[in-house]
Amino acid sequence: MVSPQISPFLHDKYQAERDKRLNRNQDGLEQFVSFDKEPKLDSDPWIDHETVAANQPLAEGSEVKLLIVGGGHSGLLTAVRVIEEGFDSKDVVIVDKAGGFGGTWYWNRYLGVGCDIESYCYMPLLEEIGYVPKHKYAYGTEIREHAARIAKKWNIQAQFGTTVAGMSWDETTRRWVVSILRNHKDGRTTRLQVKAQFVMLSFGIFPIPRWDYELTGGTQEQPDMSKLKDKVVGIVGTGATAAERRSNFNANLCFEGAEIDLVNDGWTRSTSFFGLLGSASKTITQDNFEEHRQEMLKLDLEIGEKGRAYIANEVHDPVTATKLLLWYYGWCKRPTFYDDYLSVFNWNNVTLVDLDGKGLEKCTPFGPVANGAPYNLDVLVFATGFFTGVSGAPGAYWPFSIIGRYGKSLETKFRSKEFAILHGIMISEFPNLFVISPRGSPGTANLTLTFDVAAKHIAYILRTAFGKVENSNKLVVEPSKAAEEGWGGEVARRAGWYSLAGLCTPGYMTGHDDAMKKITPDEARSQARAAPFGGGVNGYQRILDNYHQSGGLPGIVVST
Repeated sequence: MVSPQISPFLHDKYQAERDKRLNRNQDGLEQFVSFDKEPKLDSDPWIDHETVAANQPLAEGSEVKLLIVGGGHSGLLTAVRVIEEGFDSKDVVIVDKAGGFGGTWYWNRYLGVGCDIESYCYMPLLEEIGYVPKHKYAYGTEIREHAARIAKKWNIQAQFGTTVAGMSWDETTRRWVVSILRNHKDGRTTRLQVKAQFVMLSFGIFPIPRWDYELTGGTQEQPDMSKLKDKVVGIVGTGATAAERRSNFNANLCFEGAEIDLVNDGWTRSTSFFGLLGSASKTITQDNFEEHRQEMLKLDLEIGEKGRAYIANEVHDPVTATKLLLWYYGWCKRPTFYDDYLSVFNWNNVTLVDLDGKGLEKCTPFGPVANGAPYNLDVLVFATGFFTGVSGAPGAYWPFSIIGRYGKSLETKFRSKEFAILHGIMISEFPNLFVISPRGSPGTANLTLTFDVAAKHIAYILRTAFGKVENSNKLVVEPSKAAEEGWGGEVARRAGWYSLAGLCTPGYMTGHDDAMKKITPDEARSQARAAPFGGGVNGYQRILDNYHQSGGLPGIVVST
């Protein structure tokens, strides 16, 4: 048991580490480099252009009933669930820049990449397909192959190698007019215009990372990195991205060794992480906030001390171990579980450079400069994390505009005081549009669960709406202003769960520093309406279950 007397010291230490990072970089999300400025990094190294070109379901002037933007788990689950509810697979097309299914698992093929959620829970539609994962924690290759397996079973069409350039609502035809760009092997693009009665934006998170096996040697399946033998390799970062490079060099954080007990894994013991996910057990208000804060601090105290003790025990050099200690609350970052990481720092050919909350100063042709000292390297790996859409508007991280009724852009709507997303998937003035967004929907460690809950809800809405009309050609579904306002109020009422984010070091969970900025009361109310749903995924599921049991579409306007 950890002595409570240590708590004030920890709080001061956590805040010192937080303030240090905030003071040194106040650019928030603007600090990051956009890959569209680096064509080589933005290209698809995995695509088979000939195969993709031979399988293009869309042409100039094509019309489809449901167009899904994104071929990862959320896009695939939506396609499957609407097909189960009566859509013909020929009426559904997925569009993705990638050359295949998988979403984040298509792009992320660096060595050792895998999922930190048990594969039996994380990989979707296992029972329906009759597939048993090979590993308790599946590797990226198996997850990517499973995505293709899903598409094959349900005959899901996909327009790969294609980006969306923009989309706008045509009130006359009651269709979304979507401009898409087919990307060719020689770098050319062909612009096509297609129409869709319904569009689902499956943005997903954690795309983009690359790995150059031509440089390192090996493959994702056999990551031996033979070409790095006798090379000096630098890795920038010690988080989850770095964690999985465990064949020849590793980086990760693990508090305890892996255990077999299904209900006693690292997630079960990381109890303070639910401070990031919310709970239906209570609503946080000004009256009970201090009680909630003290409860969370107490909950986190022993977890943090166990983590630091584990690091000190695993890393033999006390100076190195001290540099690796975690000084933040358990709800600030997604915990990382791995067995092989910390022992790497006991190797005599591994050196840890502590940047003390700063980034690299610069990179030269010979290597980076950090803390005023140059480091000559043969290879530099940027394991600096993922590009996410957690903190922005539903379309902010996709390079295309979304124009709804009255010429209003989705970005403009998002920035307005009135913004809310009904059930986290529908927005007024953007008819027949569904989104998968962290706004208005719950967080969970297992994103596949959230995606499937949303996909089933979308499928229910479409099935019910089609059942209400005789002529579905001009069917339109759209949330009423009142329902949207009501859900925004419910989200705001539960947004107090996220008030502890201000205690965190910068990271993607907090928009890097956006959660720490001083805002006006009006801005605070607007942010609360657009927050994730703080009632937890189980509370969210119960709300939707009750909604479905009504047999109707309360709050959704159906017209033809």
